[in-house]
Amino acid sequence: MPRWVKTTLVAVAVVSVTLAGTACGTGKPSKDQVKAGAEKIIQAVGRVTDADQIAQLADCLTEGIYEVVSVEGLSHIAKGDQRTIMENLSEADLTQINAVGESCEDQLG
Repeated sequence: MPRWVKTTLVAVAVVSVTLAGTACGTGKPSKDQVKAGAEKIIQAVGRVTDADQIAQLADCLTEGIYEVVSVEGLSHIAKGDQRTIMENLSEADLTQINAVGESCEDQLG
């Protein structure tokens, strides 16, 4: 195999690996990541203090928002920082989250 072909194949492989890594880094966070971040945020707000209720509320919230909130919004929630959410979420994402959150709180009673 000529040297230039080997060099080209290596370059293509490097670019492919780089792009694959980039895509993974900017993709949608998993439901588990969103739920963990939501639990941190719920704890920080302090309206719910029971660990089981926090977990139930975070699970309900995650299930309700996962398909309707933007990837960027879900990424901010996954970070678990309440200030980040208030500063960076779109109005549409906040509206969705608030609606689902109220419904989830009603379910907990």
